[in-house]
Amino acid sequence: GDHAVSESKAIAGTVYYMSPEQILQAPVDRRSDVFSLGAVLYECLAGCMAFGDRRPRPIDRLSPEREPDWTALPEETPERIRDLITRCLARNAQSRLGSMTEIRRTLGAIANADKHKLIAEAPVDINIAKQVNILLQDAGFDLKDVVMCQVTAALGYGFDYVYTIFERVRIAGLKGDK
Repeated sequence: GDHAVSESKAIAGTVYYMSPEQILQAPVDRRSDVFSLGAVLYECLAGCMAFGDRRPRPIDRLSPEREPDWTALPEETPERIRDLITRCLARNAQSRLGSMTEIRRTLGAIANADKHKLIAEAPVDINIAKQVNILLQDAGFDLKDVVMCQVTAALGYGFDYVYTIFERVRIAGLKGDK
């Protein structure tokens, strides 16, 4: 049957991770997602929400004096990561990183500069594994510094199926296919 579509001014999403423009119901773009990722990254590292307690009104989070408690981040958090999170959580969308692609490249540059190795997981699918490799190379990683781990992604598929996929991946790798 017909479904009526109504226009609503309701805010959709988890308000504690919403960008200021989303809370104000202003136009949003990719940078709104960048803000949300910054809030999640902050919470993962600090163990608390970026903008404090769960206020009854989301609009309370928008006051200019409300900043994340940067001292809540672990002392050993690299300055580059602090800078990334700060840029993600900028109140003004124009001051934020522009897209998730930019974040991925920034994280790649940070990891490479600090000589980190990367463990990548992908579903048991050779095409997705190849796409992950392409994205990692695009982010600036040398594939020699990447370990592909599909073990946990293989749970529940069945031994025979997973074995054949791993063999295809192994043979493709031996032939130089990335």
